[in-house]
This record gives sequence, structure tokens and C-alpha cells, in this order.
Amino acid sequence: MTCFRRAERCGFIIRLFVLRQRLSLRASLLLVLLPFFSAVSAQPDWSEQRALFNEVEQFLKNNNRTPLIRHAKALASYPLYPYLQFYDFKQRIGLDKEDQIKSFLERHDHSPPEEWMRYEWLKYLADRNEWKRYAHYYRLAKTREDPRYACWYARALIRSASLAKAAPMVRALWLTANSQPSACDPVFLWGLKHKVIDGKLVWQRFLLAMERGPSRLTRYLRKRLPPALQDWAALASKAHQRELEVVQQIDVNYSSSDTAAELMQFAMQRLIQRSPQEAASVWKRIQNRCRPSCRRLAQIERRIGLALLRRLQADQAYHWLSGLPASERDEEVREWIVLSALRAGWWRKALAAIEAMDAQRSKQAQWQYWKAYSMNALGLSSSALAIRRQLVQQDNYYAYLAADRLNVPYALQSRPIVFSQKRIKELAALPAVQRIREFVSMNRLFDARREWHFVREELPADDLANLAVLFDRWGWSDGVIRAVADSGHQGDLILRFPLKYNDVVHREAKRYRLPAEWIYGVMRRESAFMEKIKSPAGALGLMQVMPKTANHLLRSLKLKPVSNWRLLTPAVNVRLGAAYLKEMHERYNHNLVFALAAYNAGPTRVAQWRALPAETEIWIDTIPFSETRAYIRQVLFYMVVYRYRLGLPVMRLSDLMRA
Repeated sequence: MTCFRRAERCGFIIRLFVLRQRLSLRASLLLVLLPFFSAVSAQPDWSEQRALFNEVEQFLKNNNRTPLIRHAKALASYPLYPYLQFYDFKQRIGLDKEDQIKSFLERHDHSPPEEWMRYEWLKYLADRNEWKRYAHYYRLAKTREDPRYACWYARALIRSASLAKAAPMVRALWLTANSQPSACDPVFLWGLKHKVIDGKLVWQRFLLAMERGPSRLTRYLRKRLPPALQDWAALASKAHQRELEVVQQIDVNYSSSDTAAELMQFAMQRLIQRSPQEAASVWKRIQNRCRPSCRRLAQIERRIGLALLRRLQADQAYHWLSGLPASERDEEVREWIVLSALRAGWWRKALAAIEAMDAQRSKQAQWQYWKAYSMNALGLSSSALAIRRQLVQQDNYYAYLAADRLNVPYALQSRPIVFSQKRIKELAALPAVQRIREFVSMNRLFDARREWHFVREELPADDLANLAVLFDRWGWSDGVIRAVADSGHQGDLILRFPLKYNDVVHREAKRYRLPAEWIYGVMRRESAFMEKIKSPAGALGLMQVMPKTANHLLRSLKLKPVSNWRLLTPAVNVRLGAAYLKEMHERYNHNLVFALAAYNAGPTRVAQWRALPAETEIWIDTIPFSETRAYIRQVLFYMVVYRYRLGLPVMRLSDLMRA
């Protein structure tokens, strides 16, 4: 008993000693970390005002300003108070409020409430023909694409006799394939009356509109054409369905006038869309027959070359694009001359095309990699080796490919952002940053992103990097990713690649026998960890799952249908995204590159692309869709980084490409 009690007492003393050591360690750690968290803890507690804001906001949206009057004093210092002021002013806008509105615009310059207020005020002024005031307050919006405001501004310039400014603006507004709103009608009537919009501009807009087919707009424009252009308009209408017939009809005579040349471009573009091979044959025959008297129309040749690339005719595309004069070789053409030569296996031509790029562009990692690749294929191994040794010091997709060629380790190391605690505290006090913080606190992330859109344009890169650190403390992952990207400080892999939804990701990785980094890589590229996000195509959530695909997966998994809202929840979305990635991986015989291409562009397109014989890295870089090319490269790079983030042994790109 005594021994037992003595041992028990000794054990107690040992536990007490350990506890004291832990407490001492925690206290020391707290002293170290206290400055780190001071910017967060120093923030005021807005919880009461936050609740009040939400309540008053709903009343204002229902045209009831009584709660705002009652609580104005309590909310006056709250960061989101400008939003309430906007909703209030919007209901009571009038010339008698001009001084208040002007003060509001100046006080909250470069913010969403300021822009909303400005455009409500501009609309009010336009409705009342207050053109002098309108011209004074007008400026381009950052987030609004509404041609009415530009048309009203042109009208204001006309009324103020600023015709030198008005004329180019009127022409720019006119020259579009779309029908413009009725607010533009007085401006266009003025332009037509004063010959600012002449017959040539009417003809050019007619051709633009005809690219979408006959419509109410094309009928209106045809009536506006001068008599001399009516026959040409009839041919353009015919070319919409029988483009080859029209091309043959104007043939050698297309150089007779600008109008004939423009119609030839229009008809050939229609033919290129239908059959690039036939267009190439027809155009070559026309040029051979009438050279050198005919004008070249390099735009047609450019379009033929790019269309042939989309149809995977790389060798033919190279001949058309490389034959363009230097003045017609834009960035896209220069890149595709290289890539089409790579696809065809013409290493010397690929090397020459890279060296013909401007110096800054040719030094980018992508083109340095392909330069070394082409040199190696030509037997210039020592020159290729020197380039690859330079490349592997970087931390990107092409650096990793070069490292695989040399069989050396990746330069895979996080380089943390060097931040200033003092500057973070100063930035946290900025009204715009406080508004972002409040929206993040309320999980109104769309509003937070809108505020960021304004903030990022006002601050230097180092401040954006400091804000990335601050956003990380808040737990706002997509804000961190945006801030790091906008700051250019991309070496901080910890901030760039957060490990959010870890439990969900690992559960679904285990369920579908997929590496967790695959799911993370796709999620990071698809949504940057934004849960409630919808793409223009309708894809939803973290893994950007299409509702139609979700229904197919739910049936195959024998699960109940879910609403689109439910599809946005992480548990459902990640499960279905992982299931689809698994399905694509199995469909393409466990080829990860094809699976990723299908995840992004759909299985139908991959069925067209995959038959092309090419080394995998060349196959990726010569996919006709720029979005899919970038997608695969980024996801593969992200997968490598996420293995690093998960503390797993490095998986090389060459192994992933064989996965």
C-alpha cells in the first residue's frame, strides 16, 4: 500500500511538473504570437451594429426608412453604413439632394456604394434632361456594363457642343453587332444627320450584325444603306446561307473596292466556320489566280490558320500562319506558329519561331522549355541542358517538366510573404477593408469580393500581400488566393494553397480511391474554395458540377435527386465532383490528363482530341481550347503542390501524366 501510494504521489508530482512545463511553454508561445494576432484582436466588436444593419437594410429595401432614422446614430460609425445611406438616397433622389449626393460620392470615392449612387444619380439626371450636370458627374464604371450611360454621356457632349469628343464616342457606340437600347436612338439620329455615321459605317455594322444571321437589326440597317450599297447587302444576305456561291461570284473582283473586300472577308469567314479545309483550298486558288494585283486580306489567312488548328490540322495551320506578314502576327499567331510546329514535329521551325518572338515573351518559362525541347531534339543537347538548368530553379509547371527531364528535385518550397505587422494594422483600419471584414463575418462573400475589386486597384503590390496575410487570419480563403495573385507574391504556397474542407476531401478520396491532392487540385482550380459560386455555363459549387452531370451521377450512385441549392453544399458537391473525376479517370483507361480534359471541356471534345499522336506535354499545349490547356497545366501543378501541403512524398509531373 505504501509503495502504491508513494508511486501514485510520484506520478502526481511528475504530472504536475509536465503540466507546469506545458503552461510555461503556452505562456511563452502566447507572448510570441500576441503581436501576430494584435491586428485581429484590436478590431472593434461590431456584433450589435451588424445585427442592426441587417434589420435596417431589409426595411430600406422594402421602402421603409423609419428604422434607419431611429438607429442612424448607432449605425453612423459602422463600416457598412454607406450601404444604408445609398438605399436611403436611392428612394429620395432629387435635385434638392444634390449637395448631399455630391458629398456622399466624394466621401466614399472608389467603393461599390459610391458607384451605385453615381449611376442612380446619372439615370435621374438623364431622365430629366439635366445634361450639363450629367457630363459633370459621368465617369466609366468599374462593375457596370450598361451602354445607356455612355449614350447619355454622348448626348450630354452633343448638347454642350463638345462635338470633337462626341463624334468618336458616337461611332464607337454605333459599331456593334448588338441592338443598342433606345437611350442611344437620339445619339444615332444625330450621328446619321450630321454624317458622323456615314454609309460606310452603316455597311460595316450591317456586316457585323449579319454574322449572327438576318434579324430586325439587319433589316433596319439595310434600309439605312445608300442605294450604291443595296446590291452588296443583297449579296451579304445570300452569303449567310450560300457563302461559297458568293465567294465565287465576287472572286477576282474583290479588290475592286473596300466594299467588295469587306464582303469577301464576310463570305470567307462564313465558309471558314463551315469548312476550314474547303476555305483554305478556295482562298489559295483565288490568290494564285489574281496575284499580284489582288489585295492580300491577311485576316482571312489568319482565320483559316486558326480554324485549321481547331480542326487539329497543325501542319496546314503552320503554313497559313507562318506565311502571314510580320505586321499581322499578333501574340496568338506567334504562339500557335510555335505550337503547330511542335505538334508536327518540326523542331527547327519551332525553334526559329520562338527566337522570332519578342525578347520578353521568349524568356517566359513556357517558351524556354520548348526551346530546350526543340534544341534537344535537334541534337543541341548542351544548349538544351543549360536552359533546363536555369528553368529548374523556378517553381512552376514548366520548371517541373524540365526537372523531370533532368531527373533532379523540384524547387518546391514555400517562400512566405514578408509582412509588416504595423502595416497590416494600418490596412485593417481602412474603411474598405473594414467593409470587407464585415461582409466576411456575415458570410456575404459576394459583397466582400465586390469590395475587393475596388481595393485591389488602389493599393500597391506589397499592401495587397499584407492583406493576404490579414485575410488568412480571418479565414477567408478565396480572398487570400485573390490577394496573393493580385500582389504577385506567388511563392507563398501555404497561403496560395489552403487545406480547407479537409475532412470532406479525405472522406471522398477514400470513398472513390482517389488521391486527396487530385480532389484538392481540381477544387482549387475550379472555385478557389468559393462554395456559393455559379459559372456563366451554370456549373455550381466547389467542384463546379453541372446540374445535368449531377443528376446523372446521382442516378448512377442510386442517390436521391438534390436541388441546385443543395448541390452547393460542400459535402454534396465534393462527393459528386470526386465521383465525376473518378468516372472520367476510368473512362480513359486511368489516363489523368484525358480525365482532366474531359472534366473541363467534356468527353465529346476529348474524343476528338485524344486520337492525335503526340507526347503528353505536347498534346496538352496544343489542345485547341486555351481554357482547357491552361486548366490541365494548372491542375497538374496544383496536385504536385497539394502533395507537398499534405506532407506527402513529391509526385512528379511525369508520373501524374502517366497516372
